[in-house]
Amino acid sequence: MDDTFSSILLNGYGLKLFSATKSRQGFICKTDKGLMELRKSYLDKNNILFEKDLRQHLIQNGFLNVHGIIQTLTEEYIYQTEDINYILQSYTPVNDVDFSNDENIKKAASLLAQFHKKSVGLESEYKIKGVDIKTLEEKRIKELKSLKRRISKKQKFSNADIMLLKHYSYCIEKYNISKEILDGIKEKEGKNDFVCHNNYRFESLRITDDNFFYVEGLEKCEYNNPVNDLSDLLRRYIKYDYFKESVVYDIISEYNNVLNLSKDDILTIKASLIFPQKFLKLLNECYNKRRSFVSEA
Repeated sequence: MDDTFSSILLNGYGLKLFSATKSRQGFICKTDKGLMELRKSYLDKNNILFEKDLRQHLIQNGFLNVHGIIQTLTEEYIYQTEDINYILQSYTPVNDVDFSNDENIKKAASLLAQFHKKSVGLESEYKIKGVDIKTLEEKRIKELKSLKRRISKKQKFSNADIMLLKHYSYCIEKYNISKEILDGIKEKEGKNDFVCHNNYRFESLRITDDNFFYVEGLEKCEYNNPVNDLSDLLRRYIKYDYFKESVVYDIISEYNNVLNLSKDDILTIKASLIFPQKFLKLLNECYNKRRSFVSEA
């Protein structure tokens, strides 16, 4: 494997490889020009170049919590060999973040708001626009109803079938509550001027020894309402054993200190948290991606 990396770094970037170790996203390479992270990308070229534009825009706007993508010797941002796309970035030694520490989760909320604020003004020819919460919820419920019709014709139910039938009425009830809230919210001008991270989970944040945070996992970023990311952060925090109700308010407050949240933004968060997104996503993966479903019963 080192021979492959050595060839990529030398032929693609003019770098000499000394050693390589596996990282969360790819491989950390010790080179004659310092530490670099080499990672494969299975996204199409436009997605990769949108990520490149976003990283450059954030750094130029003073958001230094991401690494830029390094150009090849031919001034490209993607190095392709054997039909595989590779991306090279500078690398800073980092560690996992302890999110049982309340200060770290509050820092994550503030950093998310800064990410959103600094993303405004990005102009990329590879623009990727996301789906709004209301449309996404409608899609998930249509899928749920379709699945119920399908399995109702079965003579024998799987574990997933049983769970779907058991919680079907609950999901419809929560969807109706969420929909009523969203229907009462006026369309917000400029909400799609922001870029959403779309994968802002605890694993996407890393910390240096001197407590500087880095944001990783920008592959799914797209233009959308920034409240989506904040809702996801809250949803992920609430599921942990160290969840504290007071910290939920702190998360919202820390975000609001950087990027003002309107009354409608708060209502959007409420609607998003009411909707059984995780359960429906799990069902979708089970039926459409052929993944196993193990009941907790």
